[in-house]
Amino acid sequence: MTPSNSSLPVSTDFDIKGNKLSSAAVHETYEISVGANRDAAGQALEAHSLGETDYFTFSKAAGVCTWIMDQVEMTCTFYCKSGELLLVDDV
Repeated sequence: MTPSNSSLPVSTDFDIKGNKLSSAAVHETYEISVGANRDAAGQALEAHSLGETDYFTFSKAAGVCTWIMDQVEMTCTFYCKSGELLLVDDV
């Protein structure tokens, strides 16, 4: 059963100039572990890169809470719930 959009969290994105775009999330809220485990994050990213998982499975397994996509450097930097750097991936 999928909840109505009103019960879902809001996803907010920012560009380099500080412009903001918000929209209803397209998934249910899920728990993310607090601690950083860089080895688990690297293994989860490798499986995800091979198409073995979807993004939400990757996020849960890796402990990813936030990510920053840098379109100039062509990297995606992933952070855990406590704000620690998990990994940087070339895109």
